[in-house]
Amino acid sequence: MAKKYNYNAKMADLILSELMQGKTLSAIIREHKHLPPIDKVFGWFADAEFRSRYDRAREIGYEVMADHILDITDNFQIQEIHSENSDGTSATITRDHIDHRRLQVDARKWLLAKSLPKFANKQNDTELRISVVNDLE
Repeated sequence: MAKKYNYNAKMADLILSELMQGKTLSAIIREHKHLPPIDKVFGWFADAEFRSRYDRAREIGYEVMADHILDITDNFQIQEIHSENSDGTSATITRDHIDHRRLQVDARKWLLAKSLPKFANKQNDTELRISVVNDLE
């Protein structure tokens, strides 16, 4: 028989606290095995107070995710590539894992654009204007 998960204030507080740290709901549930499945947490939305707190926690978490974008771009992720040469020797190349970092940033930008309208508007409204002054005259 499937376990029933009624609304639990302690579980809800843990979920909301983790959301405010920029974690995803699925990651929180994976990390804390005692929490209910995601569909049960969504069932708690029937409680208006929980839904309001959840929405606020998500908004804060998305702001934290936006900060994480800078952390990702500012910090190297080292990747080692091992290969065997035709003569039997091996080689190791160490480099920045730029493609992985680019994917992380793009995924966060996509999520933020979908989830935070003000983030999407900032992205779309940004325009570069350059004024050229002719000092030679």
